[in-house]
Amino acid sequence: MADEGQLARSWVEVAEESDSERTVFRPMDYPVPPTRGGRRRLDLSTDHKSTELGAGPTDAYESKSTGTWTHRGSELHLDLTSWRGTYVIEELSDEILVLRRR
Repeated sequence: MADEGQLARSWVEVAEESDSERTVFRPMDYPVPPTRGGRRRLDLSTDHKSTELGAGPTDAYESKSTGTWTHRGSELHLDLTSWRGTYVIEELSDEILVLRRR
């Protein structure tokens, strides 16, 4: 079972660790190298609001969509433009979040 306190934070997608079935996120303060075009970010707040951010014209993060998130057991449901749906939480710790689309 996933800990909601660990989920509620800002995550950055690490495409080079992801594959066709799993999306890997690291906390915003985790040392990931920069990428051309920037990285997508997923913010999960403690009040169950979610924000998808991406690189804007000046490479600064800007909001791409907002929505909500819910969590039950080992499932995370996201209501965002790019991450809409139910995901299985395969791994969750202070250093990593791995999601697989259900």
